[in-house]
Amino acid sequence: MADITIISGTNRDDSYTLKVAQFYHSIVKEKSHNKNVWLADFRDLPKDIAFEEVYGKRTKTFDAYVEKYIGASDKFFWIVPEYNGSFAGITKVFIDAVHPRYFYYKKVCLVGVASGRAGNLRGIDQLAMVLQYLRMNVFYNKLPISRIEDVWNEKGPKTEEQKQAVISQIDEFLKY
Repeated sequence: MADITIISGTNRDDSYTLKVAQFYHSIVKEKSHNKNVWLADFRDLPKDIAFEEVYGKRTKTFDAYVEKYIGASDKFFWIVPEYNGSFAGITKVFIDAVHPRYFYYKKVCLVGVASGRAGNLRGIDQLAMVLQYLRMNVFYNKLPISRIEDVWNEKGPKTEEQKQAVISQIDEFLKY
């Protein structure tokens, strides 16, 4: 069986995106007894990724990161924060640095995180277009998490309603 990777789509320290990704990781790991479930934290990417890895000056560290989190997985939960009405630039840089074949025909579930009221709907739709271009199968149930500071804390969702929305999305995607 192939692995599942949860991607925290920002490299900012102490982000809600990472908190959401960590919660997803714990739930998916619990529900996926026979699979490896990884958490790809973009804070661990090489600091010079935009000027080295993208232009083909590969490092063994980056190649190992890609192989572990992208190559070995066939399903992804991609948690993306809203940055300037879209998704974080580090997400696009990462995609540009990875050979497209690593993404072909894999499945991805998108989660948007935002302080505002739209939960990064625009950003996850834009990311969906990029990933579909890379021949990925984007799961229909994209979950926007709005007003993140009001609905999330260190342990996860503050409300049962938010928790159930997340668990429902996870359950459906694991069957996909």
